[in-house]
Amino acid sequence: MLSDEQFCSCIEALTGLGVVEKVTEGDEREFLRLNLHTEGVIGRAFGGEFGEPPSGPGFVPWFSCIALKSLLDSKGVVVTKEEFTGMAAVVAGFMSEAEAALRVQSRHDQPVISQRGAKRRRK
Repeated sequence: MLSDEQFCSCIEALTGLGVVEKVTEGDEREFLRLNLHTEGVIGRAFGGEFGEPPSGPGFVPWFSCIALKSLLDSKGVVVTKEEFTGMAAVVAGFMSEAEAALRVQSRHDQPVISQRGAKRRRK
């Protein structure tokens, strides 16, 4: 787990690379948004250029590493292993959070986790 200082450093680095952007909403609250362009990366990843993609929960961290590596290579940026790991973890966190947000729905102004529909019984 990243310390607050490491997390802030990763956010600043990703902001400098244009991967994370700060967005101010009408009420002056500041939000962070992932702005990662994956054109070409998805095709390369599923084409086997980076090895066999893992299935299940390992896919998001794997893909965040592949996307970050491609971005850093395209910009000619070199980082330490620790910096890369931290930035990839932040990107994976954004991707996981977006996935979780899709499951959250608002009912009666209360956030709830949507539940999957009941399984149909076989006759």
